[in-house]
Amino acid sequence: DVDASNSSARAGHEELRKWLLEVDDEGFLLRYEPALSKSKGDRSVAEFLAAYMQAPGLIFESFFEDFQIEKLGHRRLLQRWFRENLR
Repeated sequence: DVDASNSSARAGHEELRKWLLEVDDEGFLLRYEPALSKSKGDRSVAEFLAAYMQAPGLIFESFFEDFQIEKLGHRRLLQRWFRENLR
């Protein structure tokens, strides 16, 4: 059903957007939303992020490389969120 898949895609998109705003309530990380959304596919944000977990609270460097997250401030925001939320 096309409507159901569109609804599911919208829900997944909103979940990703909500997470990015949780990490950075200023919205600076929203620039990465299109690339993250494309890679995330139908997985939940938690499932998607788990694929990049090196150890509890640590993310593989490939996460930043895969999504061209080059700004040090953006990397630090994400690293802090992982450290504080995924132990």
